[in-house]
Amino acid sequence: MPRQEIDITGQTYNRLTAIRRVARIGGRYHGPVWLWKCVCGKEVARKKDKVIRGTVGSCGCLSAERRARAVQIGAARAELREARIALRTAEGTPRPRETPPGMVTPSSKKGNRTQVLKKFNLTAEQFNKLLEEQGGVCAICRQPPARRALCIDHDHKTGRVRGLLCGVCNMGLGNFGDSWERLVAGIKYLTTTLQ
Repeated sequence: MPRQEIDITGQTYNRLTAIRRVARIGGRYHGPVWLWKCVCGKEVARKKDKVIRGTVGSCGCLSAERRARAVQIGAARAELREARIALRTAEGTPRPRETPPGMVTPSSKKGNRTQVLKKFNLTAEQFNKLLEEQGGVCAICRQPPARRALCIDHDHKTGRVRGLLCGVCNMGLGNFGDSWERLVAGIKYLTTTLQ
């Protein structure tokens, strides 16, 4: 004997109020599907079980409101951040990070820099000394670091630190497998093809 379905006409769940039962949507049987009216005025067909369980809470307007609210919160946080910086500047208080670009302080939390220094058995002072010796630039291309601190280049066999490189030069050496023969061959190739 089939179960008798309970009439929920007029009952409200979250933002949806049941209007009437509809048997089919798009030619496919979905089980007990009802037509619901949202508080925003839009009518939608949704499965009764999902609305009652709370899986579906609105016609979609709730998600849109939450997205809009998240954008507002993000904008407010950005304004607050700018106001704090302006206040510090007006008071003459230094910004939180006064370390020059590329330099590392012992308490630096930029990325995993302290973990990387530990991996190569370097202190922040040794890193900064090496950076000063190179003039604050990459040892190969002689360019200052753009966004990130310079990479620590090392011999993969011995683990000895060779110098500091920008990300592009570091990846280039890695792609050549730290082989000077391949680098020389690459230089020969470039000089013959550029003429």
